[in-house]
Amino acid sequence: MRRRRLLVATLALAFGSSLAQTQQPPTALYAPVTLKRTLEVIAGARREMWLIAPTLRDVNIARALRSRAQAGVTLRLLIANRAGYTAYELELARVANVDARWLKERFGAAMLVVDDRAAIVSPLLSGVTSASSATQSIEVSRPEAVAPIAATLKQLFQTAKRLR
Repeated sequence: MRRRRLLVATLALAFGSSLAQTQQPPTALYAPVTLKRTLEVIAGARREMWLIAPTLRDVNIARALRSRAQAGVTLRLLIANRAGYTAYELELARVANVDARWLKERFGAAMLVVDDRAAIVSPLLSGVTSASSATQSIEVSRPEAVAPIAATLKQLFQTAKRLR
């Protein structure tokens, strides 16, 4: 529960304080994102990706992550749920450049940080598709907003159990 509060507080800090400090419209801080754009962001990864998700159910996301990891991009995958992990996560865990871990807590949101330059917060990352998925999916590309999200993911990752 403490980790969830930390994550929520970080998101509030990143989005709330950045919006309060600038007079720019909210679209300057974040923009709606689709599955297609999410796959483009993953394909553009050059150095590292950090992903926290309740589970991976979308074959397109799993393939894109595996492709970038096989190309030499480090993937740090954090599965956060009480039930365990799926075949997609186990398959990714076997790929070189993937450090997969499990956090026995339930997180409803999925977040991806790519090269500390872009963050995606979207249920689409977990393969959850619904009418509201598009309205709940955002891409953040301003460094001052991406940094606290990345820092929180990195902190959570350090406390998680490594998949075997």
